[in-house]
Amino acid sequence: MNITTEAPMAKSGMTTVRMSLEGSDTQSIPVAPGDNVTVEYTSGSSGDYSVAWENYLTGSSVGMQKTAPSNYYERSGVANLVIKEYRIRIHDI
Repeated sequence: MNITTEAPMAKSGMTTVRMSLEGSDTQSIPVAPGDNVTVEYTSGSSGDYSVAWENYLTGSSVGMQKTAPSNYYERSGVANLVIKEYRIRIHDI
């Protein structure tokens, strides 16, 4: 996800966020029979979201297995790896 805004924004508590989808792209990459798909999570300067990513990647919708070393996830039996990118603009909060 690529989130942009015209100016810095912050608010505590609950609020309404006005946003729009600016566009999206999809890539489909064939995976050879017998190959696995591996994802590595690396935290960035905005924080460590490893627990959230682990919950998402190992949940029922993605179904990956956590492997050693930590922060690596793997899934077998995949014919195509589909990567979707969404560009979202935040207008105001």
